[in-house]
Amino acid sequence: MKTFIFTFLLFLGLWSSSFAQKVSPFELNNLNSNGVFSLEDYNKAKAVVLIFTTNGCPFAKLYDERIIQLQQKFGPQGFQFAMINPHINMEEEESTKAIKAKIDNKNITFPYLVDDQQKISRQLGISKIPQAVVIQPSPTGFSIVYSGAIDNNPQLPEQASQKHLANALREISEGNSPSLSNTRPVGCNIEWKE
Repeated sequence: MKTFIFTFLLFLGLWSSSFAQKVSPFELNNLNSNGVFSLEDYNKAKAVVLIFTTNGCPFAKLYDERIIQLQQKFGPQGFQFAMINPHINMEEEESTKAIKAKIDNKNITFPYLVDDQQKISRQLGISKIPQAVVIQPSPTGFSIVYSGAIDNNPQLPEQASQKHLANALREISEGNSPSLSNTRPVGCNIEWKE
């Protein structure tokens, strides 16, 4: 009986992981280039790493440097990073001017996207700021392969014992699916528009 239950649970885990959430292609304005970021342009990337962030969330501020370091490590390996702000222009701190100042001050060299209608945040089921979503291209389209926390210690990066996002990207770079596809993000709640 125990063998049957174990086999069933193993099958269920493999079956559910093979049906990752599909992502409809999207386009968002990129404040870093004043152009448009189109998901379909990255169908040859190992994965697209989206970090949902804002200027005002204290948790997001704690992760800025870690995100930049992850991009510097994994970007050259074929991963496309982008930050996405779902609170753009909802308050002065989230103005285009304030975000461009942050891009300059932090020397963010990768796309910073505007989700002013919050369509992508809703489509991808974002609940917290910051939250990471890793989307992998395939011949049948784009699918989420990881969604959740960047790591397990917002305050002290050197004491993070679970580096969820880095582990997922390492496993993808080794040709595997992330062993952990979902973690609970911790941070600020998204302020949804009506």
